[in-house]
Amino acid sequence: MFWCLGPLFLLVAIVVAFIAYTQFVTGRFAAGGIALAVAWACFCFFLALLNGPYFWWAGRVVAASVFSAYLWYLLDTWLIHPKPFEIGGRRSDATPWNALLGLVIIGWPCLLYTFLGRFTLWVPPPPDDSASLYEEDADDSNHEDSNDNSRNA
Repeated sequence: MFWCLGPLFLLVAIVVAFIAYTQFVTGRFAAGGIALAVAWACFCFFLALLNGPYFWWAGRVVAASVFSAYLWYLLDTWLIHPKPFEIGGRRSDATPWNALLGLVIIGWPCLLYTFLGRFTLWVPPPPDDSASLYEEDADDSNHEDSNDNSRNA
């Protein structure tokens, strides 16, 4: 998976970071900030693909960014630039209802992953070691069979 997506994420991170730099130089700080956030997310994806257990925090940074974006979307459409809170309508409209749906469906699991490292509240059961015990028993039985054959000879 790394060799398919890793170089692409790194290349996008470098290009978008350069775009962010040009936006900051020209005084467009909002566009530069958004571009820098996208570059940071792509770099975090690259690190998570490179070595997930070592860079465990990289996926959580991206998940926290997604939750923050949906929370901002809800606050923007509901409080900053108030729009009517109407259920229904087109999914492409920027409405508080669509923002709330996005926050619940996408943002909530991202928040869970940010703090818990999983997408659900339920704790997974501990790994079952019976498979490894079975393999050890099978190895022991093979040794016993070989010992029996050597005794019979």
